[in-house]
Amino acid sequence: MALIEYGVTLCPLCGEPINTPEECISFPHFIEDRGDPFWQYSDAAFHKKCFESWPNKLEFIARFETFKRISEK
Repeated sequence: MALIEYGVTLCPLCGEPINTPEECISFPHFIEDRGDPFWQYSDAAFHKKCFESWPNKLEFIARFETFKRISEK
């Protein structure tokens, strides 16, 4: 899971610090290919409000769900 230092870790979507656990959502490292457009968001923490309004949210979640299904086998 992403390492988060509250008040220091920046949301990759808005660039502002994440200050509390309540405003945060994070994902583990699950994309290996550095050329993948979502690679920078794998193993990252986001503000919940930024993630919820991110246009790529559904595609990113689908990729994460695929990863989880494969890794559970």
